[in-house]
Amino acid sequence: PFSVKAAERITAMPPALTGRRSTRPHGVLGQALLSAALFAGLSAVGLASWGCWTDPSQANVLPLLAGTAGPVTSRPPFGHRGAKSSSARQAEPGGYDRSKLQGEATAVSDAFMAVSKLFRPKAEGPTEEELQEAERRKEASTSAEETLRPMRLSVVAGSDDDGAPLRRSAPISVLQSKGQQALAIFAATREEALRDILLSLRIAGREVSEHNVLVVPVLFSEEDRLLQEFSPTLQRAKLMSQANVALVEPRGEEDRAVWGELLAREFDEARRQGMGEQAEAQGIAVLMQPSGNIVRRGIGRPRWEVVVKELGT
Repeated sequence: PFSVKAAERITAMPPALTGRRSTRPHGVLGQALLSAALFAGLSAVGLASWGCWTDPSQANVLPLLAGTAGPVTSRPPFGHRGAKSSSARQAEPGGYDRSKLQGEATAVSDAFMAVSKLFRPKAEGPTEEELQEAERRKEASTSAEETLRPMRLSVVAGSDDDGAPLRRSAPISVLQSKGQQALAIFAATREEALRDILLSLRIAGREVSEHNVLVVPVLFSEEDRLLQEFSPTLQRAKLMSQANVALVEPRGEEDRAVWGELLAREFDEARRQGMGEQAEAQGIAVLMQPSGNIVRRGIGRPRWEVVVKELGT
């Protein structure tokens, strides 16, 4: 029997043979090319997203569209009531040969399958090296989570008579367990990068302020692997007094060293994956849910709608 592909080919024949004009792309090859164009277009769109290096599966990238064809409606079989015989059709002017048409349909179908396989390569399982790398990253995240829990942050708890923010100190573990606070830690080696991030937070406004998200700007020295103090200018800036901005509160040099080493390892990981220059210029982000789990790492000015979604607040 003829394939559905052959039936589609007949529907695209001239009106003299079919009695109607087809509005579909002529032939299966035309559909394949249309699918290819759609695939290329959506791929280009889907690759624009906020960067992620430690766990690529968490990246906010739209799924690529594989070369797929839509549902096909089956046609009435050949020799149905009212159809002319093969010999009668071949005798008509402009008639066609059934065996020739079947060969054509098979050839075009094979071409279409080749194009589909090009866009949908056979999925292969992870290699041993990839499994080891995934395990290493998982262990690194677990270590970072445990390191952060006892660290303290100062959060805005009101304002004084002059409107200056009043802050109180609490361990991260308490803020998460009691206050259900999620953390977006932004670390940079340059104040300009942090100022840019805080400005984008102010512009986002209610998009972030309505959620339990504490934004933690951190300045550190990658060379010394130590926490650094903000300049007096940045400390006095209104950007730092936003209600959901929390500040690191080290209890001594030991805490400074812990924060510095933790963030330096994050920068080391970025460099491992070829994103060191971007991290140095724009800073990095570590997103931590109220559960204490690190769910994503990113580079540069954040897309706040992505941050809120990832944190699940």
